[in-house]
Amino acid sequence: MNSFLSPRQLIASADVRPARIIAVSASAEETGAEATGVSLPVVGVSVNAFKYAYGGFEQIAVPYACQAGDAIPYYGAFSQCQVLSGAAISNLGRALVSDNAGRAVSLTAAAPGSTVNWIVGFPLDTAAAANELIRLYVSPAQTVLS
Repeated sequence: MNSFLSPRQLIASADVRPARIIAVSASAEETGAEATGVSLPVVGVSVNAFKYAYGGFEQIAVPYACQAGDAIPYYGAFSQCQVLSGAAISNLGRALVSDNAGRAVSLTAAAPGSTVNWIVGFPLDTAAAANELIRLYVSPAQTVLS
């Protein structure tokens, strides 16, 4: 039995880096990968840890949270975690979406339209620039904007 407290595992269709937004695959069942924009449904954020011990030869050769074919270790809805920022984040009230590399960026306000933007959650910290770790409240949802 699955519930929001024990999310179903997703299998990585590609290597997944730590602290990246995870999107569900549109082509294969029960698979996912790093999000590459706002068009695919997001389920959470990969753990901020490496598959292999930090500093070891394996971690240097494989700097990922998981590799293709592994179960993706991720934080799902209603949890708090760390995510890598894709740009400066100054507005704590603005929802976050994925950039093209699975990093969190603020959702740009726009007039209602037909483009679906998948929201991963809301920031609990600000970021002065890209590639900073911030805390995130994971609340996957969608919104329609142009």
